[in-house]
Amino acid sequence: HQGSNNHWSALDKNFPAIYPSVNFVSHSPITITSDAQLASIASNGSGTSSDPFIIKGLEILTTGQDCIDISGTTKYFIIENCHLKNDLNYNGIHIKNASKNTVTIKSNLCEFADIGIFIEETGNVTIINNICNDNNYGIELFNSVNSTIADSQCSDDIHGGIRLSGSDKSLVINNTITGSYGS
Repeated sequence: HQGSNNHWSALDKNFPAIYPSVNFVSHSPITITSDAQLASIASNGSGTSSDPFIIKGLEILTTGQDCIDISGTTKYFIIENCHLKNDLNYNGIHIKNASKNTVTIKSNLCEFADIGIFIEETGNVTIINNICNDNNYGIELFNSVNSTIADSQCSDDIHGGIRLSGSDKSLVINNTITGSYGS
């Protein structure tokens, strides 16, 4: 969608890993509850250990459910370069009970969701170079220890940019939060 690429271009000047030339593929919401579903929905390689799965370049505009909802997986995967837009009642990306050290979320634009990126009971997650705008919360870790949130931007999120609860030993570094509660 042209509007998405224009919005992306306006934001990416501070985040060089997000490219305005991404040609998003319109996609319906994704719900994955097993490794078999992950294998059937995501593309093969390079989510690594040794090459599992990637969800990349999708545009999911929805209401009434999370844009991407993944739970109960053990395989490595990356969610990258996606545009996710919701209705403030559901999440952009929701990951729950995935095996530790298997999840990377990078260079996504999440907007108008309850939580742009919500990680629940999944340790050692890497969240890097994402933009979360106009959500209730930008990024939240809940009971997700040893995770990293880096080089991301949260703007105009109603209740807060980044929130951690029960996520000890997590690293939050070099993020920008503007126009959000508490910023």
